[in-house]
Amino acid sequence: MNGGLLERARANPTRRLLLIKPSSLGDIVHAMPTLAALRAHFPQAEVTWLVKRQWAPLVEVIQGVDRVCMVDRGVSGWLGRVPGLRAARYDLVVDLQGLFRSGAMAWLCMALVTVTASSFLPSSGVFRAIRFPGPAPHHPPIAAN
Repeated sequence: MNGGLLERARANPTRRLLLIKPSSLGDIVHAMPTLAALRAHFPQAEVTWLVKRQWAPLVEVIQGVDRVCMVDRGVSGWLGRVPGLRAARYDLVVDLQGLFRSGAMAWLCMALVTVTASSFLPSSGVFRAIRFPGPAPHHPPIAAN
């Protein structure tokens, strides 16, 4: 299945890219090199960053971000963004959070290709399309929250 997704991604230029890393200051800062790499690989793509409202002012000033999609707390805050995300017709969604909620949002976007980080939480793999391994955490992600 992943081979077919990669072939479709190579055959279609990436014009719209969604980066999902919704929270915590440290996580957002650590995602910045990934954004730089994506921007270098897809220089013409419009990059949108999905982030919790409280972190939007930080993400708005990060070089390489064209648009910020803010989500409010709670299920309705997240699901309320789905129609707009679908309408944006993203070619590529990169889920750097790797958890159930971010995976669900990535899946609900109905992008051509979705890439997600590994997670040690069993529920995070439900929506996974193409998985890339991340460094092993010193503690389970749930303990960090």
